[in-house]
Amino acid sequence: MRTSSSSSSGNIASLILLLAFVVLQTGASVQAQGVGNILTSSLFTTFFPNANSFYTYDSFIEAANAYPSFGTTGTSDEQLQEVAAFCAHVTQETSGLQYINEIDQSFNYCDSSNTQYPCAPGQSYYGRGPLQISWNYNYGAASGSVGYDILSNPDQVANDPTLSFKTALWFWTTAASATEPSCHDVMVGNWTPSSTDVADGREPGFGETINIINGGIECGQANAAASNRISYYKNFCSQLNVSPGSNLDCQSATPY
Repeated sequence: MRTSSSSSSGNIASLILLLAFVVLQTGASVQAQGVGNILTSSLFTTFFPNANSFYTYDSFIEAANAYPSFGTTGTSDEQLQEVAAFCAHVTQETSGLQYINEIDQSFNYCDSSNTQYPCAPGQSYYGRGPLQISWNYNYGAASGSVGYDILSNPDQVANDPTLSFKTALWFWTTAASATEPSCHDVMVGNWTPSSTDVADGREPGFGETINIINGGIECGQANAAASNRISYYKNFCSQLNVSPGSNLDCQSATPY
């Protein structure tokens, strides 16, 4: 039976509306890929059940897409261990993504001797975001990578969830110096300790990431915060069905 032109037009219009709806629905969330194959939306909620609504899974994935080596480098076990390690430190730093800003903001973390990244007038560089990025030199060094001048406007880290996760992933994947590796390289087997590192008790493993993040306070001694980090790491490894590996603590390691 021949369809009238008016009926055909109506069917075409309906089809266009349906396709538009599908496209909108598909684009409503960021496509999970890379590390999203390990840390799925449901697992993110399981790992961080009390997360502040500021920290969304989509913002995490969008940030992670800008750092594609995270959770995708090395063996399958190393990939799982890296995700577990990152989440463990995030849990310790923010009580499971509950906090955006450092609780005690009385200290401004401005190193006035750093002329490369001088403190902006009236700004404080206390901890913000999943790994609580702090100090003007870190905000300055991260700015180019995260695509925003957070040295001039550090509060933006607490206002933009994707940017916030980017600062954490920048810190995680970036070596502080030629003699201090990134947490990423430690967890995926890309770091070989120098003779100085060996003499100072620094070895590949989760313990070295504690040293990188907060070694001056938590390493070279027994420390409750370091023990918490290790417990979180073991728990996340268990949920990911992967061994945590060796060298989990930094009690015998000299801080950087």
